Amino acid sequence: MRHETDAGPGSFLRPQTIALAISILFTAAPARADVCPLPTADAGGPYAVASGGSIQLAGTATGIVPLTFLWTVSSGSLSDPAAIDPVFTAVKTGVAVAVAVTFTATNACGSATASTTITVDPTFPPVVNPVPPISAQSGAHVVVPLSATDPNVPPQPLTFMVTQSGTPALLNLTVTSTGPSTAMLEFDAPVLACDSPPVVVTLTIIVINPDGTESIIVTTVTIFPPPDAVTITSAEYRIKKFRLDVAATSSCISPNIALMLQPYATVNGFIFDPTPLGSFTNAGNGIYTLLVVGVPQPAGAIQAKSTANGISAPFFPRVKP
Repeated sequence: MRHETDAGPGSFLRPQTIALAISILFTAAPARADVCPLPTADAGGPYAVASGGSIQLAGTATGIVPLTFLWTVSSGSLSDPAAIDPVFTAVKTGVAVAVAVTFTATNACGSATASTTITVDPTFPPVVNPVPPISAQSGAHVVVPLSATDPNVPPQPLTFMVTQSGTPALLNLTVTSTGPSTAMLEFDAPVLACDSPPVVVTLTIIVINPDGTESIIVTTVTIFPPPDAVTITSAEYRIKKFRLDVAATSSCISPNIALMLQPYATVNGFIFDPTPLGSFTNAGNGIYTLLVVGVPQPAGAIQAKSTANGISAPFFPRVKP
């Protein structure tokens, strides 16, 4: 083979020259490729919200546009899961709840996902101050103060409601707010017949937080019939016979009304309880009589009381030998 130094017609290149040309062809320019970077995502937080409350989430993302977003939560709801800053609404709960949150940003190059948490603070029920059993006379107007405290921070205004069960029902039952944690219960007791037994009505008092968490207490209203008017019309004590003779009347004319002589002071210096000897006989038309033998002499006045709660004025019996 011929090796010429000058390239001319019919001449050949040296091997070193060929190798150099090939090397230049493959190394003259660096290799190039198109790069598509993945987006980045940040879910923000961690967040905290009250039971049943709402909070706006603040996600951020970078990358080649267009970008799309997707939020997921393990509890509660989102106003728009595809928005970058949706509003989260928590469930109502009486215990603390940790909500798992994911935020994903996606573009043509791929996706990136970030995580955070939302702590849902519990709402505690109101603490209601107890209402003792209530006693009312037939037809009376009754006013009962109600109060409670909200243990949540900050405390919220409370709503009071009252329901009743039992007959006859209380009349004109109302509950009026008097402050953020107080109210006034009012009602009229029904009118009972003078010989009616007492009536018991049950009241259920419900106190509610703004988010619907409630507490309930129960009390009773005992309604008594109107007291009758009891009058001792005559009384006589016979010393030798140890006998007491009493006549009385009641304004409530009923076979259901009974009269009883009340304990009295004796001339011997002690209190005598005439039970069961002191039960009057119901003669009808509101007239009652009592004749007892073997009882001590009263030192002063005596009184009679009815089962309708009427009680007579003191009466001084006439004393005979």
